[in-house]
Amino acid sequence: MSNTSDHERVLILGGGDGLALREVLKYPKLKHVDLVDIDPLVIGLAKTNPKLITQNNCSLLDERVNIHSEDAKKFILRELQPYKVIIIDFPDPVDPVISSLYTIELFSQTAKILSKQGVLVCQSNSPEDTLTVFWSIGKTINMAGLNTLEYNVIVPSFGLWGFHLASHFKLPRIIPSISVQHQALTSDMRICLLFLR
Repeated sequence: MSNTSDHERVLILGGGDGLALREVLKYPKLKHVDLVDIDPLVIGLAKTNPKLITQNNCSLLDERVNIHSEDAKKFILRELQPYKVIIIDFPDPVDPVISSLYTIELFSQTAKILSKQGVLVCQSNSPEDTLTVFWSIGKTINMAGLNTLEYNVIVPSFGLWGFHLASHFKLPRIIPSISVQHQALTSDMRICLLFLR
């Protein structure tokens, strides 16, 4: 969100728990979010389970949010207006079914609906525990025609976790400071770009 000045239209693929959505809703210029998650049970729990509602801050009940309980691979084939921000929050690619979400085809189609000034972020596993998976996701995004910038943060209960930013333009090797209230991120975002190889 901090890598683009326009937060009006956001797409979240996966993330049915509403936690990524909770963070997106903090940005005052946001007007429209499409959240696409294949599992209606997760979405139902995120809307009704008291403990989960406490965690996601009732994010799935916000009037700016449109929930689509369907396969993300099918949703992105629709005629869609470009998004300024796309967040890919799929489960880890631990089997052939979930791995089919991390393909050149999916990232290429996602690139088509990402605005020319927009930024995408994809959760990419742990660069500490699953190094090959982490770098493979970045290379796959590159092969789909997007420029990438990798970063990692400590996620409570997960440990060191990796992500790839991606865009049609070359991303500067800097992560801007976060302009909204947040938890668990360091005040010096330069640390997020450091990797031990």
